[in-house]
Amino acid sequence: QGVGADVQVEELGVVFSSDQPPHIQNDCITISKRDAHDHAIKLAVSHALAQSSKLLVYEGRVWELVEKVRELPESLAVHGEIRMSKKAMAKLMGTVFIQKSEVNLLSSVLDTPEFFWSAPDVLQVLYNKVTEYLDLEQRVALVNSRTMLIQSMLRIWSDHKAHHHLAKLDRIIIILIAVEVLMAAAEVVGFFFHRSTNSR
Repeated sequence: QGVGADVQVEELGVVFSSDQPPHIQNDCITISKRDAHDHAIKLAVSHALAQSSKLLVYEGRVWELVEKVRELPESLAVHGEIRMSKKAMAKLMGTVFIQKSEVNLLSSVLDTPEFFWSAPDVLQVLYNKVTEYLDLEQRVALVNSRTMLIQSMLRIWSDHKAHHHLAKLDRIIIILIAVEVLMAAAEVVGFFFHRSTNSR
């Protein structure tokens, strides 16, 4: 599912000032009146807002994953087992991996746009101020920590399920061995009983 399938809105106010340089504070972007028609200034702010909006999509998806796994620890505590099929757990682990990869590898959330490579320093400074105000780095770190936590939890539960399955197989093998021993003992008893009967 592409990023375009989700819609996120980033709302900030805009104020035009006669004496203040471009900056952002209290969800309000201040632009000097002389820069009001400077498209480069607007572009610098827009890049940061676009990156924040993209990150909001990933944050929403990771939160949905958190909601999906929220009940699993309670199930393990109450029932002593995880009531999720092996296939469902594998699919969930795959989804978590995809989301983590998209944030780290596929998205350009933290990359500085090429536009700023040759732009005046004032635009780079404004862009950095907006990204810092929107906490992009901290939010990406939080998304990564949540996906890593979910991955660790799913790995533990997967190991628990595998251990439970192996324990079940061990019990079945023990039962089969016990049955085989009993059958062998019955054959031995039957053999001696038959021999004793014939010797009379």
